[in-house]
This record gives sequence, C-alpha cells and structure tokens, in this order.
Amino acid sequence: MNMLDEWKRSQRQRTKYRSAVHVSPRRWAPPLPGWVKINVDAAVFTETGYTGIGSVMRDEQGRFIRAKNQRIAVAYQPREAEAIALKETLSWVKDLGYRKCIFETDAKTLADTCKVAHTLARTTHSTSGIHDWADNAPDFLHDVLVIDSV
Repeated sequence: MNMLDEWKRSQRQRTKYRSAVHVSPRRWAPPLPGWVKINVDAAVFTETGYTGIGSVMRDEQGRFIRAKNQRIAVAYQPREAEAIALKETLSWVKDLGYRKCIFETDAKTLADTCKVAHTLARTTHSTSGIHDWADNAPDFLHDVLVIDSV
C-alpha cells in the first residue's frame, strides 16, 4: 500500500474515533524565502488506546521537503496530544538541523500558550537571571494571557 492509500485509509478510520483534529478552513500560507513551514497535528484513538502525531515540512513554494508520523501507545487527551505532537516535532526538526522554521497547528489553546511563552522569552532581553512566577502572572503578560477553563 502506498503512502496516499495509507493516508486515505487513516482518514476514513479517524472518523470512527475521537480526534484532536479540527480542520481549519484557512489555506496554507507560505513562509518567507529561506524558511520552512512545519504543520503539526495529532489524532487520539481512544478505542485502541493510542495517539498518532504527524508533521509535514514544506518550503516557501509549498513543495514537500519531509514528513514524519509516529504512533504513541497512550490515548492522551486532545490538548496533551497536540502539545506532545509539537514537542516531538521540535525534537525532530532540531535533530535535522533546521533553524529557520515556522510551526503551525490548528490547536488554538496550544497556539495561544505559545504566544504567552514567546512574550516571556522576549522579556529576557531586558532582564537577567531566572524568574519564576507562581500564583500571579507578571503585569506584562496580562495583554497576552489567555485564561483557559480547564
């Protein structure tokens, strides 16, 4: 069975199981020249007890560069599955030596959390040392902080 047939089969099977996937109607937008875009996603198969993750890398013309999928023997909750998919993809891309990357996910909570983390990372430009906040977020996060009811 070729990769396209395998993908079609998995798409048909996916509808039978709860999935972390929510297809976005937006079209793929290319990265800047010299950069790659990596789309990351996860699917949770509760009945069989596993999570599937997938990543595809394309250039600024939308041409395929590489792809990877992985089956994990745990049926995570969708939010955790999406986070693990991103973590595994980051490790994969780092091991490949890519540095100019844009990561895209359809998991809104994960994307919003990354925006908050990015704000924290940018503040290190004007601070020194390690800062650890508990219970109350620093003032500079209030504009970007997404409160998520768990």
